[in-house]
Amino acid sequence: MNMRTIFFIIFLTLCLALSFGQEVKYNTPQAGNPIIPGYFADPTIQKFGDTYYLYATTDGNGGGLGPSQVWTSKDFVNWSIQPMNWPNTHYIWAPDVMKGKDGKYYMYYCQPCQIYCGVSDTPVGPWKNILGEEEAVLVPDRYVKMSITLDGQTFVDDDGSVYLYWGTWGIYPNHGCGVGKLNLDMKSFSDTTLIPNTQITDFFEAPYVFKRNGIYYLTYSSGSCHDNTYRVQYATSKTGPMGPFTFADNNPILATNADETIHGPGHHSILKEGDDYYIVYHRHNIPQSTRGMHRQVAADRLVFDDEGRILKVEASHKGIGYLQKNTNPYPNLLLGKKVRASSYYNEDFVPEYAIDDNNATLWRPRTCGEEWIEVDLGKKTSITRVWTQFEHATSFYQYLIETSLDGKEWTVFSDRRANTQAGSPMMDAGKAKARYLRLTITGNEQNGLSGAIWNLKAFNGGKNPVSFADMTFGSESTEAAPQRKGLIFEINADDYPMKESISRLQNRKDKTKGFNAIGQKVAVRPKDNKSAFIFNGMQEFRSDFSLGKAFTGNSPYTLMAWIYMENISTNECIADLTNVGGELEKVVLGYGTDTQAGVVSHHGSFEDMGLPGLQATKRWTLLSVTFDGFMERIYLDGKLMKEKNVMLRLPLSDFVTIGKKYGEGQAFKNSMHSLALYDLPLTADEVADIYKKGIPDSPLLAESQDMNDLKSLQSFLSVRAVSSSIVRLGMKMDTNEFGLSFSFENLTTGKQSGWINDFEYFDTSLQPGKKYSYRVRVKDTFGNIKEFDQVEVSTDENQFQVIYDDFSKQYDFVKAADKKGIWDGLSGYQLDEVSALTDQGQLMIKSAGRNFQLPGRDNGPFLYKEVDGDFLAEVEIVDFSGMKEKKGVSFNEGGLMVALREATTRGGQELIHLGTFPYYNVGNILTLLSHGRIQYKNDKGWDLERFLQVERSGNRFYFRTSTDGAHWTNMPGSPIVYSVSPDQKIKLGLYQVTYTPEEGYVAFDNFKLWIAR
Repeated sequence: MNMRTIFFIIFLTLCLALSFGQEVKYNTPQAGNPIIPGYFADPTIQKFGDTYYLYATTDGNGGGLGPSQVWTSKDFVNWSIQPMNWPNTHYIWAPDVMKGKDGKYYMYYCQPCQIYCGVSDTPVGPWKNILGEEEAVLVPDRYVKMSITLDGQTFVDDDGSVYLYWGTWGIYPNHGCGVGKLNLDMKSFSDTTLIPNTQITDFFEAPYVFKRNGIYYLTYSSGSCHDNTYRVQYATSKTGPMGPFTFADNNPILATNADETIHGPGHHSILKEGDDYYIVYHRHNIPQSTRGMHRQVAADRLVFDDEGRILKVEASHKGIGYLQKNTNPYPNLLLGKKVRASSYYNEDFVPEYAIDDNNATLWRPRTCGEEWIEVDLGKKTSITRVWTQFEHATSFYQYLIETSLDGKEWTVFSDRRANTQAGSPMMDAGKAKARYLRLTITGNEQNGLSGAIWNLKAFNGGKNPVSFADMTFGSESTEAAPQRKGLIFEINADDYPMKESISRLQNRKDKTKGFNAIGQKVAVRPKDNKSAFIFNGMQEFRSDFSLGKAFTGNSPYTLMAWIYMENISTNECIADLTNVGGELEKVVLGYGTDTQAGVVSHHGSFEDMGLPGLQATKRWTLLSVTFDGFMERIYLDGKLMKEKNVMLRLPLSDFVTIGKKYGEGQAFKNSMHSLALYDLPLTADEVADIYKKGIPDSPLLAESQDMNDLKSLQSFLSVRAVSSSIVRLGMKMDTNEFGLSFSFENLTTGKQSGWINDFEYFDTSLQPGKKYSYRVRVKDTFGNIKEFDQVEVSTDENQFQVIYDDFSKQYDFVKAADKKGIWDGLSGYQLDEVSALTDQGQLMIKSAGRNFQLPGRDNGPFLYKEVDGDFLAEVEIVDFSGMKEKKGVSFNEGGLMVALREATTRGGQELIHLGTFPYYNVGNILTLLSHGRIQYKNDKGWDLERFLQVERSGNRFYFRTSTDGAHWTNMPGSPIVYSVSPDQKIKLGLYQVTYTPEEGYVAFDNFKLWIAR
């Protein structure tokens, strides 16, 4: 008995279970929750006249990006979607519609972090901004102090007064929910206040207020909407809609269930139907998506006890069913019938799920190409209507419906192969008598979306509801997604000689196209008998062609590179497919130790992937990443290492970058034999076969017999102490063009580097006032070795000007008008609002609502000393907000900073700073602010390193961290090369910044500065 037969038996069993009233599971046929097919969140339910209206965020697109839409139903079971004309902004979150005293309808929706209002004569529009301008803001951020503006929701009291509630991230101290009483014009407030989180415990977002039997109920969501902590809680007031409120003693009332098939329920609204109350909320799809942003809308009964407490919601898969007479009283002819399909993705998406009348289950075919599903009705049957509910209700699908009596000869029932109209359900009418019905998906609007189906239904008799075929959803396209082509480009080191470095990498697929060097050329050398491009961190190649529309949206792809990793850092970018940097708008292939994004990055955090324990293999490795529109997979040497469900929203990109991440560095510093991009996902077998085939021996081997890159080595050894405990050794080279290896050995202590690619080495933890002897060797890719004469270096402090501050003297740097101690000044925005003073042997700097940006208007406090020439500085961070508790209370950062240029009318400020930022698992963070903001992190979270160091050597600025102040590690991104005149004074010192309105602080100790004499 095969798996298909077993599943069909299970499917019939579930049908019988529903018939006999047994427990309804998430995949029980005809289960009533979710109530609509598709990904929608933040629902507001309303009933105007005899029609139910469901307004919600359009989900499943990576960020609640619309389009604006509304679902309508006469019976609460049969729903149809229709587009609305407004809003058409990038974000369309949490729409709420209410009817005013004047008979007009008002829509309140939000973008981060603002609320807008539209007005219309009908519940479905057309809408226009109540303030006139298309994007005029009704409620700006923090309109009510200590309430972050989001999730606006209205409440109408018994006297007709209208209140608007809002808020998000209300968990911070002294924060909470904002509320305003609207004037009759519905666009201004007569009163506002803050409902603090001391009354509404753990308030995060999504307030919803209703009144019952004289009690005001403020319900809201707590936890994270991305995971299972999301839940609904409530507080009550008998005073009024603005409080004060009392937190209920039986919270939460709605939460994730034991088997997690009801997962992360929240952001709800409430429907009163007669004396009954229903809670309409969203919860995560099954199986759950990576980000938790493929949410679905469910409804369950809300019950109260005799004291007015809301009892815990019995969240269900069954739902609440019909609230009015069934508007489509015709049996679904396909329900529970035998079905087969061209393919199915896995056991979570079997074909039976398309004919089970269940909005939680989905048939997903294996590919984004042409696929079909076929149902056997068992006997000859009359069919007059077919409904199809595709996965994404606001995108169009192209398809063909056919019928047959014998499963061999087919007749067209409906031909929608040129369709460009979205909707749900897609309704097709005709007349057929058939035993078999087949639907073939031939195309769709969005790259990377398969022809997945929630429900396929057929009826005999009745009429379809009104169609909205003359309306489109937002920026809905009129073109289907392009067909896949296969290999798009390949570069290969076998195609180039070693005689000269290469400035253009030719595309093997189309030799009229290629990649041009932006800056340094790349050399080709043999590596373990294979041809290799020698990347040393200084190369950046850009394509002279665009990837086109085929690489937009959720495009499938395969990126594959043969690489030789002699060293490994946190992030090394092999290729970057886009020249933009928005969330989910990147495909960056790399090989680094960053466990979150070291291998593939989409600027998505949740969607990014790294591999724990990734190492420099020092052999040829095949790195492959494939994406089929649903799952992204990482392969190493043909073996699957990790996979994750992701959703991309790639923009049209101008070019591809090789060797660096566009605009952000993360340079590749190892060897590459080849790089290939496909616009389709290679299978696991195909990846394994390519690995087994391997790399042929280099055609350059004969040419390389007599080559020696050391003969022309125009460099000499540089060895000097940079502090009384650190010696820097290195070659006087601008770049390691030919992939030379270096060995640095301390003959006094026995410590050695081994063979490394870096031509600079730092020997730390040395004793002051001692002499050390060193041996340095260099090796080229041909195996030639050169050894330099032994050198001796002293760590005597007399060769430095040493400046030290243990902050034992008490200073208030804000109040001081002159220099204090070793420092030359304190800069920053509105210094009277910040604090910088020494106390008990520490320097404490505090601020709120500050940021270092190019214009310099909101700079945080910066205690600085002016220096020139080469130097090394260290400081210890002894405390910062939340450090002891490892709990964030404000987005607070502080550390060492170098200010290279002040902001002027002709250009912004230019800063480099290294600090502590534990949030989002960042740890230590290095930021270069110059014509943009480039940032690097070490992914240490709350286990960050509290000792910080910056060294200047000419135009190279090294930033390091340490756990003990003795053993130092270069930060990712270090060194930063920045052209500064040797005699130009720059500002070096200690900074602190709090990005949020809550005050944060950083405490410093033991600042030490060595300046070369």
